[in-house]
Parts: sequence; C-alpha cells; structure tokens
Amino acid sequence: MDHLNEATQGKEHSEMSNNVSDPKGPPAKIARLEQNGSPLGRGRLGSTGAKMQGVPLKHSGHLMKTNLRKGTMLPVFCVVEHYENAIEYDCKEEHAEFVLVRKDMLFNQLIEMALLSLGYSHSSAAQAKGLIQVGKWNPVPLSYVTDAPDATVADMLQDVYHVVTL
Repeated sequence: MDHLNEATQGKEHSEMSNNVSDPKGPPAKIARLEQNGSPLGRGRLGSTGAKMQGVPLKHSGHLMKTNLRKGTMLPVFCVVEHYENAIEYDCKEEHAEFVLVRKDMLFNQLIEMALLSLGYSHSSAAQAKGLIQVGKWNPVPLSYVTDAPDATVADMLQDVYHVVTL
C-alpha cells in the first residue's frame, strides 16, 4: 500500500511542478494574471508559493507598503443634515452622497473638505459640526477619534472607509 501511495504522491507532485513552471498558467487564470498587471503573473502579496521560472517574486517590506498606499483618494459616505434653526430639530433637510477625499489630507479637516466637495459654501463648511460613524457604532465627533494634529485621512480611515458615514 505504501508503494502505491508514494507513486500517487509522486505523480501529483510532478503535475504541480509542471503547472508552476508554466509562466502563462492554466487558461482560466490567464485573464486574471494579465489584469493584475503582468502577463507572467506576480503571485499574491505575502504568498509563500514557489518562484516561477524567469520571474523572481520579491516580497520586500517596501513593495508591500507601496501597494497598500496605491491611489490618492478614499470614498467617504456623507449624510448632511441641514437645520434651519438650532432650536427646531424637526425642520431638517437631508442630503446623502459619496465624496472622494485625499488620503494625505489632515483628518481634522475632513468635515470641511467633504462639505466643500458637495458644493456648500466656505462659510457653511467652516461652521459645520460633524460626526463620524463606523458601522453600527454610535456616531462621535471627529475630535473624539484622535487628538493627533498630524493624523491624515489615510491614517484614520484606510482600513474602515467602506463602513464609515460622515
């Protein structure tokens, strides 16, 4: 039985090494490899797979940091509630829209820049008070999130932007 088992494992191993040495990959994966920017395929970041012939895989820290920072904008979902009077909370207008904000922008400027992007005046944007809500958590003022004056939008929202409401 052990002899049969070893023969089967040897066959599987040779088939796997044939697939790895084929720089194009199986037909179903060709489109995905080309879509990722290289017709020869780069592999996934952080993968520990074998190297393909002629294509050295580099997994340096610099490469990973560069790929994580790709793009300069983040989408942020904004719900703007406009009150006519501070006393009358039942007379409000609502406006909801996505805004693209620069990742390198200071986090404490997020409310003002989002409102300017939505077409509000400078004076309205400067006077606005805003809350941020992550997922189903209770909304909190931006000043509660961080007190670091140099924190950027990317520092604070990079990993959670898809569940943030401003």
